[in-house]
Amino acid sequence: MSAPDLGGAAGARVGRYFSLVSALPSAVLVFYVYVLVSSGAWSGPPDWKRAASAVTGIGLGAAAALSVVSLLAGLVLHPLQFALVQLYEGYWGTSKTARLMATKRAMRRWHHVRALRAEEMALEMHIDGHPELSDPSRHWLRTTHFESGRVSTSFPKKPELFMPTRLGNVLRRYETESGKPYRLNTIQVVPLLALVGQEKDVEYLNDQRGALDLAVRMSVTSLIACALSIAFLWQDGLWLMISLIPYGFAYLFYRGAVVTAREYGTAMAALILLNREALYKRIGIPKPADTREERTQNEGLQQLLDHDGLADLPYEPEPELWWQRLDKRLFEKPDPGAQP
Repeated sequence: MSAPDLGGAAGARVGRYFSLVSALPSAVLVFYVYVLVSSGAWSGPPDWKRAASAVTGIGLGAAAALSVVSLLAGLVLHPLQFALVQLYEGYWGTSKTARLMATKRAMRRWHHVRALRAEEMALEMHIDGHPELSDPSRHWLRTTHFESGRVSTSFPKKPELFMPTRLGNVLRRYETESGKPYRLNTIQVVPLLALVGQEKDVEYLNDQRGALDLAVRMSVTSLIACALSIAFLWQDGLWLMISLIPYGFAYLFYRGAVVTAREYGTAMAALILLNREALYKRIGIPKPADTREERTQNEGLQQLLDHDGLADLPYEPEPELWWQRLDKRLFEKPDPGAQP
């Protein structure tokens, strides 16, 4: 591909990402505010017939104005996307209050997961030790056993790695375990693998990341809509209950983000598993013979990724050209004991 083609492809990808993650949620929020304003909720009880009439009779000028406002809102919120994801993960800052809140919630989740893991082991022993159990009882216990295991495996193994939110724990688990078999730091190596990995693997990773960002942005947008609903309807009696609708959507989108985070973590693990040899080749280090040698070699590679000035990493020697091999044969002394 030529440079203009590469630039166009990159622009199209950025455009699709912005349209999906920023423009769409902003358009939904602006339209929701337009409905509230059209209903007259700011100055009195909402008139939904008036709002429906305003929506169905929207003109070209109003549609253009709403589009511009949606675009501006998307542009304003787009740089905050990474910060929003981190906020939902549980990175709440270094203040004393934030650290106390994060630690308290993380330990509460650790105690819950520890109880689930203990229940899983106890059920496994109980089922194996009682072959006389009836089929319905065995199915009930096995279902409970599987569910306990399914939930607990979404969390890190060590209590000091726990995050205060479910989303943060799912991502933390994959961030700490995906590169562990090869002694690689997942957060550091995934951006490099995205540059050298196969296109379909990188595309799958980007798709899952886009879905995760969209779910988080829609959850945040729903919370903003909930706050605006309260501001518009707090003096209108039971109409204030409408604010529960965007709040419910915020919760559903958050749970969707948790599910998508598992897929994103799986995509990271697959990218490392299938493309790490391409990274070794691109850097110029030898291909390991086995996983033990790979882990030993990656200690030096990890030092390199950490910008350690004392990193010690062997490089793959350049292959000899044909004329270099010919020179060696010409000047090689013959072995007297060799067979003719």
